[in-house]
Amino acid sequence: MGSKVSAILGSANRDPEVFENPNTLDITRKENKHLSFSKGIHFCIGSQLARMEVEIAFDVLMDHLSGAKLSAEREWRNNASMHGMKTFLVRK
Repeated sequence: MGSKVSAILGSANRDPEVFENPNTLDITRKENKHLSFSKGIHFCIGSQLARMEVEIAFDVLMDHLSGAKLSAEREWRNNASMHGMKTFLVRK
């Protein structure tokens, strides 16, 4: 009683007991039991719309970036609450 709990978003879906190579982005990963849209009665009602938006966004991005190459090393955030890249520079 009286304990404090903190959600660390940067650790979401990166459990090594659930995912092989949890720190690697692998969009072809099978058995992807992630919790991005929650679970059960708390499942996100907008999940299908979000998936469709991402699919469309990636299609458009790939059309515009065909032949693109990295122009610098990726820079990762140094933040316990949010995992991801700080910069991802590309050139055509």
